[in-house]
This record gives sequence, C-alpha cells and structure tokens, in this order.
Amino acid sequence: MRPLTVRGQRIGILGAGRSGVACANLVARLGGQAFLSEAKPAREVRSTLASLDPSVQIETAGHTMELLKSQWLVKSPGVPPQLDLLKKARRRRIPIWSELEFASRLVHPRWMISVTGTNGKTTTTALIGWIAQEAGWPTVLAGNIGTPLSGVVDRVHSETVLVLEVSSYQLEDTVRFHPHVAVLLNVTEDHLDHHGTWRAYVQAKARLFQRQTRADVAVFNTHDACCRRLARRCRSRVLWFGDRGPLTTGTFGVWWEGERLWVRSPVRSWAIGPSWSLPGAHNRANAAAAVAALEPLKIEPAAVAAALERFPGLPHRLQVIRRWRGVTFINDSKATNVDSTRVALEALTGPLLLILGGRGKGTPFTSLRPLVRRREGGGQKVKAVFTIGEASRQAAGELRGTTKIIPCGTLTAAVAAAAKQAVSGDIVLLSPACASFDQFQDFEDRGRQFETLVNALPDSPCQVAATSPVPTSASSSSP
Repeated sequence: MRPLTVRGQRIGILGAGRSGVACANLVARLGGQAFLSEAKPAREVRSTLASLDPSVQIETAGHTMELLKSQWLVKSPGVPPQLDLLKKARRRRIPIWSELEFASRLVHPRWMISVTGTNGKTTTTALIGWIAQEAGWPTVLAGNIGTPLSGVVDRVHSETVLVLEVSSYQLEDTVRFHPHVAVLLNVTEDHLDHHGTWRAYVQAKARLFQRQTRADVAVFNTHDACCRRLARRCRSRVLWFGDRGPLTTGTFGVWWEGERLWVRSPVRSWAIGPSWSLPGAHNRANAAAAVAALEPLKIEPAAVAAALERFPGLPHRLQVIRRWRGVTFINDSKATNVDSTRVALEALTGPLLLILGGRGKGTPFTSLRPLVRRREGGGQKVKAVFTIGEASRQAAGELRGTTKIIPCGTLTAAVAAAAKQAVSGDIVLLSPACASFDQFQDFEDRGRQFETLVNALPDSPCQVAATSPVPTSASSSSP
C-alpha cells in the first residue's frame, strides 16, 4: 500500500467527538489543513473544541459546502451515512473514510488485532491487550474502547501489538483497513436505526476481514450462525472459539471443556486451567476469543494462564458496585442493546430487580420475556422491572404480564424504588438494553451516576425514600 501523504492536503472532518478532534489534531501535526465541521452549535461543544490545534479550521451548527473543498472527508462514527452533504461528496467522487481508515494508514505495527461484534467487544479487546502486555509485548489499545487510533499513532512502532476495538459505524467507511488478526465475536440485531437494514449491518461487520489474505488470521464464534456464514467468505486462515467444546474435528481454535481452556492451532496444541472469575458464558467466550486472537503470537501457555487469572474485568460490565443490607448492586450500563441484557440475565442467578430503558435502537424487548418470567430456586428470576428513559412505555408494554413493571422515568427514581423493594439476597441490576443519550452523556456517564446513587444509599436501617414512579397504563403485576 502506498504511504499516505497528509502534508499540504486539505482534509474535511465531520463530527467534533473524540475521534473527530483526535483526527483533526493529527492532521495538523502532520502538516495538513484540517477543516472540522460539527452539526451542534458551538456552545454545546465548546469544551471539546478547546482541545483543538490552533491551525484547525472550524464550523459549527451544521455542515456546509465548505467541506466539499477537501481532498477527502473523514466521517465520525455517529454521523449518519445518508447525510445530504455526503451524497454530494459521493457524486463528486470525494473519498469518504472513517477515522479508523485514515489513522490505520499511518501506522505499521508488528501485529494489528481488531475486534468487532455486537456484544463483548470491549472486554475482549481489553483482555487481548492485557495478556499481550503481561507477556511482555509493547501493547497499545485504541479504537472504540475509548482512545481513537488517531490519538495514539505516535505510540505505534514496528514491534507494537496494536489492539483495536472497532464498531460497525467505523467499519462501514473503511476501504483498505487490513488487520493481521480479525476477531468477529457475534452478530445480532443492533444499530438498525443507523444502518437501516440487517443486511447493511452484517456487511459493515464483514468489512473487518475483506482485505485479509492467507497470511492473516480471522477468529470466529463457532456458536454464532452469522459468524459461520461469514467465515465461508473469508480468505484468511480461520480459528474458531467457543464457550464450550470440543471443536469439530479438523478445525483449529480455542474452547472450554469444564474449567480447562483448550487450544488447537496449526503449529501446537495445549491446555490450561486458569482461575477465571468473570460471570457468564459470554465472558468464557470472550476469554476463548482473546486467546485465539493471540495464538499467532505464540505466547507461552503459562503466561496466558497467569494473565487470565489476574484480569480484573472492566467498569460498567456486570460490575459489582456495592453490597448493601444483603442486596448486591451490579452496574451493567454497557448493555446498550437487548441482546446484551439477555446475556446479563443469563449470566446471573436471581432473584433480580432489573433497571431497564433509555433510548431504544429499534429492537423489541420481547426476546427478554422468557428470561424475565423464568422460575429459579422456587421463585421468579426477575422479581420486578423498573423502567427509565424514552423507551419506558415500549419496554413496559412488551414485557407486560411477565413480572411486576414499575415505571420510574429517571435512574434516580429507579434506584430508590429498587432499594426500597429489595430484600437480602436480591440483586439490583442496571442493564438498560438501550442507548444512554436520552438522559446521559454516554453509557459510562450512566454507569457512574448509578454508582453515585447506590453509594449514597444510607447505611442505617432507616426507610429508603423512593421517588414517586411515573404513572402509566403499561404497569402490570406479577403473573
């Protein structure tokens, strides 16, 4: 691939979020002229714009034709692909890239490992980076995990293991993005409000490995039907992973048998018995995927086992916040879609009090009905659902008749109401199944506010004052 020349080029950047600002600053640092265009008014992004290089040109409160004077455009992940100005750019044959595409052309690591999937991306990405770093590799994590690739370009050198979490939003505008190891964890319905159709969403995910060759490795989930279909289109060498096994005879990959993790690759086979404490089959699958992704690096099995035992987990992902009067409060704010909440419900043993809702993504809550009404240990798995945010009415309606539904409107009201109803042995679970942008800055902000509310609960046995729930006709009692 020809090296990318930035110096002297005018590059239009749509969106002043993390990736847009990082990209603009990188362009300026490399001698290009960055033109940053933001749809929000300046007052709403003032703090973000303050971190820009002084040479960056800025427009706010809308995208104008000034962008079309650029040699190419870099689109931030949240910018809708059907934007009218982007259609004009396509007609003029101005290239449109994601920040991931742009920055990946400026790095040349020893290994580039990229992870995508509907669920589990962040945990798996962090785990890959953790194991590589614990094994002595110089490691950089970037992408959708929180630090844009544009922000770490200067830290990536010829011996680096670069581990990227990549989303479908980022992948849909890639052209030559080419990871050495591509990991696809799973594909279930999500972001249909952005992509429009299931087919478009799957095609975006598939771009992860479309530039790979036989010299590269693709890692797929053996238990996911979409992964199995996409693997047939893959030109690279395939490794499979699973939270249970064994794998089909003749295939290579990583799987769990009981408490042992087995690895079978073209060059070696081995097994370890790490102490693995993260709950749920999905986290066992994440661990297997991470080990499969690192198998081409030939890390010693003992080092892999030691790293798995020491992995601390991540905030906002089935994170225990507090045990209060015998009640456990768990923050799963990262569950921004229905399937993530399903995974959380499957991972935990009841009785549960579930806080659910936010900004919906076009996926119904009905798939949660069997789990919510499931009987466990002589009682119901989910004793009550406390709904919040824009999707409150939809969630209450689609879960009607499964358990007690308590409309709360706000997270503050939901925490207070759940704390008032919970008894010793219960779990209060924030697993919203929705995006956070109706009431919060992002899922991390939602999780932090949940933690603050939980930690503010009084230690004394006085009554917890619950904010009055928002009345609605969708409320129902237990079946």
